[in-house]
Amino acid sequence: CSDADKMSAFKADGHQVVNAFTFGPGLVIDGVQQKGFTDKKMGSEVRAQRMAIAQVGPLEYLFIASSGPDDNKVAGSTGLTLDEFSDLVYSFEGITNAYNLDGGSSSTMVFRTTKGKFGKMNSNRNSARFLADIIYFASAWEPDGTAE
Repeated sequence: CSDADKMSAFKADGHQVVNAFTFGPGLVIDGVQQKGFTDKKMGSEVRAQRMAIAQVGPLEYLFIASSGPDDNKVAGSTGLTLDEFSDLVYSFEGITNAYNLDGGSSSTMVFRTTKGKFGKMNSNRNSARFLADIIYFASAWEPDGTAE
């Protein structure tokens, strides 16, 4: 049975799932901070660059990135363990759910500025690798009816 077969057969609340993402562990679940990460395969106790997606409201998200020991632009950066990163994420107001993303040395957060330029938001090694995953938010909403 292929992954596509599994996805087409999976239903949630009587609806077929069109897109699904898996990441984790959860750093904040239903407003409660999660602590005590000890999975060595996941590198939970290793100081590293980290990245998280957090929900702060309906269709409202916050991405959080931290520097790591391999960052070439942040002198003296030591990175964070998952417990330390959970502390950082939980310190932001209004987070109801937050999940750890792959924050390794090739993870990059990019944001479009108000002038239509794209800027790298986090610092990491200048390593180039093929992308396996991407989370991309877009909107067709134009506040004044004209595209920038």
